Amino acid sequence: MQSPIRSLLIYLGLSLSLLTSPSLFAAEDTRYIHVGSGSVINLYFPTGGFLCSGLNEKFATHHLRCTVELTAGGIENLEKVAEGKLQFGFTEADWQTQAYEKYKNLRSVFSIFDEVFTVVVRADANVKTLDDLKGKRINIGEAGSGQRASMENLMQAFGWDNTMFQAFAIRDVDQADALCHNQIDAFVYMTGHPSVSVRQAIDTGRQRELSEKYCDEATILNVSGNAVEQFIAKQKDYHTAIIAGNTYERHPNDISSFSTKATLVTSTDVPDDIVYEVVKTVFSSFAEGKKLHPVFANLTPAKMMLGNTAPLHAGAAKYYREQGWIK
Repeated sequence: MQSPIRSLLIYLGLSLSLLTSPSLFAAEDTRYIHVGSGSVINLYFPTGGFLCSGLNEKFATHHLRCTVELTAGGIENLEKVAEGKLQFGFTEADWQTQAYEKYKNLRSVFSIFDEVFTVVVRADANVKTLDDLKGKRINIGEAGSGQRASMENLMQAFGWDNTMFQAFAIRDVDQADALCHNQIDAFVYMTGHPSVSVRQAIDTGRQRELSEKYCDEATILNVSGNAVEQFIAKQKDYHTAIIAGNTYERHPNDISSFSTKATLVTSTDVPDDIVYEVVKTVFSSFAEGKKLHPVFANLTPAKMMLGNTAPLHAGAAKYYREQGWIK
């Protein structure tokens, strides 16, 4: 199976060829769609690439031109969608719930995959449980990312603050190297699996090229116990989750944690027909999209109706009713 990055390049290559076609630039009624993703190794990015390439391929029928925007992640995407700076954005279901309390113009489109709270630690950091993170150097992600917001949510529930460890705001594209170069002891990450960033930290071959002494025993922490169970029980958008054994090198057993849904959001400012075309494009190419990454393999339309806490956009609802997926 192609890696997410390779698949992304293919989809963006198709989009680029469409953007340079004379018919695209000749249309006077072109409408532009900007989709907030994350970094280039975040699964939001290839997902957005797939969405945009599908729309751009059918430009002649709807005159919609779609581009993927790099952002810090889900929190920034929510804010920019609500403010009209983006038409669509990917975000976590838990933050969609909280954002809707402030931004009543937010609307849900569909959910995608489970994003699992993942803690990757260096072997020499002597971290076996979440409590062992106290006093360590931890990357909790940059401002505007769901990665950081989820960790802060957990910290609040556990009664922790930034004085209990040294917090870093390293981008997810750089966190594996920071771990391998002994700049941090651990990083936390909300992501679907397998993840490029996690694989970079775990993969023995790559780590030996960087620093054999420090890198080749990085592991993924089990996130479990009574405190975690109580935390999940109080969060309506969180659920127990498993990272399946053998997803990563040297990890033959299942790894326990919790997860929330990755979702696509828009706003009431985006016309119904645009949202309709977006969901129609995604589901018209559903079989192809499921091949993009293993995390999409078990997706069904029914599952994509779950985890959407903001009201469903009217354009999306119209398509789903036509398919008989909602009443």
